[in-house]
Amino acid sequence: MLKMFLTPFLLACTFAALFSPFYKVLLKFFRGHRGIGALSCCVIIVLGIVVPVYFLGYLVLHQLLALYQTVEPTVQSIARGENSGFIARFEGNPILVHLTGLGINWQGAMLDILKTAGATMAKMVNKTSLGALEIILSLFVTLL
Repeated sequence: MLKMFLTPFLLACTFAALFSPFYKVLLKFFRGHRGIGALSCCVIIVLGIVVPVYFLGYLVLHQLLALYQTVEPTVQSIARGENSGFIARFEGNPILVHLTGLGINWQGAMLDILKTAGATMAKMVNKTSLGALEIILSLFVTLL
């Protein structure tokens, strides 16, 4: 049970050591009011760390969604078994013609690889969204 709090606790100790001089400056600015100084220090840490990480995550998610929307029609046509589009580009390749002559089904293997890649991308997006919630909760425990 304590294992899930170990990382936020160590992170809180690190932040306390790093931002202690900054907290002392804020304490002087707020004339010794420790609560206001601690609150403002936490707000500045959140704004300085969480906001840039949020925007970075937003950009990554936006690019992943754009990639998915670009690749989805191609994957859909491949899943339906259509040879137009992506696979049709490779049909004139001499190596692949030789493989077909040997009786190797390279199209089926390529379809399997693309289906696996699509499933892996879907899992990555799912784990990323669950990981974001875990990071937010860990940050809350760290600041607490």
